[in-house]
Amino acid sequence: MIEKKTGAMLGLCMEIPALLANQDEGVCNQLRKFGYDIGKGFQIQDDILEIFSGVEAMGKSLGSDVIANKQTALTLMARKLVPQDWNKFCKRQGSQTINEKLAGLRTFFEDNGVYAETTAMADKYFKDALNALAVVPNPGREDLVAYTNFIKNREY
Repeated sequence: MIEKKTGAMLGLCMEIPALLANQDEGVCNQLRKFGYDIGKGFQIQDDILEIFSGVEAMGKSLGSDVIANKQTALTLMARKLVPQDWNKFCKRQGSQTINEKLAGLRTFFEDNGVYAETTAMADKYFKDALNALAVVPNPGREDLVAYTNFIKNREY
């Protein structure tokens, strides 16, 4: 799902200007990879912030993914790392309020290494995005590195 959303959109947003500027195919491909990876990192980080950030920092209510019962990077990682524990946890969540569910999710994800693994996955995508910029000359590369760091370090 991550690849079909933000990653695909940003990949094209980075590639199309290079194509229009008649850049070499290798540069176009690397810019698409940059956008794709930064988009995947962004989406994973967004899933993390939805659970671990505060309402003040996000500027919106938290838990919309939980309310909608959406699959996120965190829930997929939980299913991968600790499938039996995750299934048991989900069965106990039924009648809790959203705040109780969020608190329970935070504890579960931290205690079972899900938060750490998911954060590491987002970091890897950001690192891969930066590596894809090796073919981009300055000053353009500096701006894209700054953009990556802004996205990676956001708290909202």
